[in-house]
Amino acid sequence: MKKTVRIKLTYIIPILILLISCNQKQKQIDTWNSPIAEYRAEKNLKLEKGKIESKNKRMVADTITNWQFYKDSELLFKSNFFDSNLFTAKIKTTDNYENLILLMFYDFNNEIMERKIELVFDKQVLATFVDENRSHSPFKIPKSEINKIVGENIGKEIYINYSDSINKNGLTVGMLKFITE
Repeated sequence: MKKTVRIKLTYIIPILILLISCNQKQKQIDTWNSPIAEYRAEKNLKLEKGKIESKNKRMVADTITNWQFYKDSELLFKSNFFDSNLFTAKIKTTDNYENLILLMFYDFNNEIMERKIELVFDKQVLATFVDENRSHSPFKIPKSEINKIVGENIGKEIYINYSDSINKNGLTVGMLKFITE
């Protein structure tokens, strides 16, 4: 009987060690992912009927902030907060389209907010577009507004900078390049 117990312990001990090891590895992954999954949204301090609302609320997200950039319904590029590549949307000056569209996706927010897109070349803002809408709503830039900056910017890589109440300092979501062919 002692031999049976010894054999069973021989099998159980490595399994226990493996389980403990997996738990430690998961703690390392959770620690690394924590800053990725946490977002802060500032809220005004409100005093209402003795109720205090925190000035800084912490919002937790399961996914990374994603965005997609379209010419009407044609996807030009898509990316996310941790993608190290900046994609360039090449648009022919003769292309027939109505809008350039940026879709931002926060899985933890769909509030109405002021959003802004700046088109920047060589640290100079060429155009600024502002709207107030839900964060999941398409941010449309009409071709008529784009045409105002195309002429003198053909061939240049123009940065598309996006900002809102969540990304107050803004982030570069990609680049635009107007081409003749």
